Amino acid sequence: MKFEWRSDKDAVQINPHIQFPQFDLVDKNVTYCQKSYITGNFTCLRAVFHLHRHFGYYMIQNYIPSGLIVVLSWVSFWISTDAVPARITLGVLTVLTMTTQCVGIWMSLPMVSYIKAIDIWMSTCVMSVFFAMLEFAVVNTMSRKEARDMAKMRPTADNDDKHIEQQVKDMIEFHTFDNEPQNCSTARFIDKASRLMFPLFFVIFNVVYWCYFLTQ
Repeated sequence: MKFEWRSDKDAVQINPHIQFPQFDLVDKNVTYCQKSYITGNFTCLRAVFHLHRHFGYYMIQNYIPSGLIVVLSWVSFWISTDAVPARITLGVLTVLTMTTQCVGIWMSLPMVSYIKAIDIWMSTCVMSVFFAMLEFAVVNTMSRKEARDMAKMRPTADNDDKHIEQQVKDMIEFHTFDNEPQNCSTARFIDKASRLMFPLFFVIFNVVYWCYFLTQ
């Protein structure tokens, strides 16, 4: 017995009123897949359906929320380095929220061995919020070092009046606007640089990401 398609065009007919919730049927074609075994030749027919995934659901449920969480992590760059509880809370909140969203997405998708587009997106978002929190750790360390330098310059009770007066003048000159402590100025510079570098990196990533995957 040998199977053959009646016609390549009309071999498979699809009801035009049938719609898929997550896909669009783009094209279909028919082929043959005969196989030869020790016991003999076996005829085979194959119908191939080309589907296009709906993108709106993933944009609303995954891409936009994760992008907003990354933007929210940048708010810490505008918060003062002295507001340690606020910046820690914001950093931990964004990291945990991003991690929870990643786990939810990965659990809902099939477990495959290759890297998917959503994997690249979510991994980049997780690294962005993680480095934003790591930036605060660096800035906070430098700010505390500057605070220790200030404590060393405080006058002691056993100094004479002239020595105390001179130390007070040195402290005033050391903390004027034109002579800002090096550590403090470096910490503020890192915050100001992060306000530009983090959004710039994320914008460049978005341009490359969408240009590549939307043209596939």
